[in-house]
Amino acid sequence: MARNFNGLARYDGYSCKLFQHNPRDSNSISGNYIYCVTEDREGDLWIETSEKGLNRYIRNEGRFVRYRANPKATFSDDIVPWVFLDSGGELWVACWSFGLARYDT
Repeated sequence: MARNFNGLARYDGYSCKLFQHNPRDSNSISGNYIYCVTEDREGDLWIETSEKGLNRYIRNEGRFVRYRANPKATFSDDIVPWVFLDSGGELWVACWSFGLARYDT
């Protein structure tokens, strides 16, 4: 598990680009403390942060989508330390307060 306190860094072989939370930009990542990153079959990244839920980086659009907790429909809290994509492409989300939940992407 890679942890970073300064946001998400991308290296393209030549230079780095740093993605950080911007409270005035709803398309920015939701937090700068990154637990880990998981790539799905479409090449998008699922980023787990210490606050404000789960993030998906849509590569072909260059933007983040934020997913917030909803205990009755998705996952139980916004502290998501771990996400796993199984062999069938199902996304599993671990939360501090509840445990494991399957998330329908």
